[in-house]
Amino acid sequence: MEKPAVAAAEFDQLVREHQAHNDKFFNGDPDLDAWVHDDGVTLHGGFGFTSKGWEDVRKGLVTASGKLSEGQMTFIPLGGQIAGDLAYLVGFEEGTVRVDGGERRPMKLKVTMVLRRQDGKWRGVHRHGEMLRS
Repeated sequence: MEKPAVAAAEFDQLVREHQAHNDKFFNGDPDLDAWVHDDGVTLHGGFGFTSKGWEDVRKGLVTASGKLSEGQMTFIPLGGQIAGDLAYLVGFEEGTVRVDGGERRPMKLKVTMVLRRQDGKWRGVHRHGEMLRS
C-alpha cells in the first residue's frame, strides 16, 4: 500500500532533516539541539557505548562527533514511519570520514532513529548506530 502524498512528503522532510543532522555530526558538531533533553533519551553509539538520560547521551554525542571530521555521509533510508508525534527511521549511513584525525576512510553504519516532535521540530529520543565491517 502506498503512503498518501502528504505522509510521503512529511517522511521525505524527516529524512532531509536527518541528513542535515548527519552533515553536522560527521564533521565534528554533535548538533545537540536535534535531541530531546530529558531522562528518557537513549543511545547505542557506533563507537561501542550505550547511554541513557540526557547528560550521558550528551557526553556520548560530544565524544563521538569529536572523533569525526571531513565526513561526507549519506543516509539511505530502508524504511520508517510517522505516527502522530513519534517517528522512526531505519537505514544506512555511508560515505567517507576522518576518525581521530587519521586518513579519510569509508564508513558504513546501520542505523535506527526514533524521534519525537517537540515544539514543532523532530528531535531524537533514541539512536542505534552500528558500524558494518566489510
